[in-house]
Amino acid sequence: MSFRTLFDRLMSRPNTDRKQPAAPRARNCRLAVETLEDRLTPAAMLTIGDSYLWEGNAGAQNAVVSVSLTDPHGNNVTVNFATVAGSALAGSDFTAVSGKLTFAKNEMTKSIVVPIKGDRLVESDEYLSVQLSSAKGAKIADRTGHISI
Repeated sequence: MSFRTLFDRLMSRPNTDRKQPAAPRARNCRLAVETLEDRLTPAAMLTIGDSYLWEGNAGAQNAVVSVSLTDPHGNNVTVNFATVAGSALAGSDFTAVSGKLTFAKNEMTKSIVVPIKGDRLVESDEYLSVQLSSAKGAKIADRTGHISI
C-alpha cells in the first residue's frame, strides 16, 4: 500500500474513538533576561597602514604605522603586533618591536613606532612588515602593514 493511499484512508474516516485533548495547564515560568548588546553590535574591523621612510646615513628615524578601527566601539579592543623582517634585517636595518595595542572605548586610531637605523651603505629599497594577531573585541580585516626603507 502506498503512503498516499494510507494517508487518504486515515483522513477519510471519522475518528470517534479518540477523546478530545485536555486543555493545556498553565506552568510557572521565570523570565530570563540577558544583555544582547554585544551580539547585536557588528564587530569593528582592524586595519593597518603602510609606511615609507628614507633611511638616512646615520642615527635612527622612526617609521610610524597606523592601526585603525572601522567603527566606534563600546568596549576595549586589544590586538598584538610584531615586526617581521623582509629584505631589511632586524638588528642592522631596524629594531624589532612587538607588543599589544589597547583601544579605549570609542578610540579609533593607534600608532606603532619602528626605529629604522641609518647607514652609509648604498642599497636598493628594503622592506619589513608589521603583523597584527590575536584581536579581542574586533576582527582583523588587514593583518599586515608594510614599511619600505
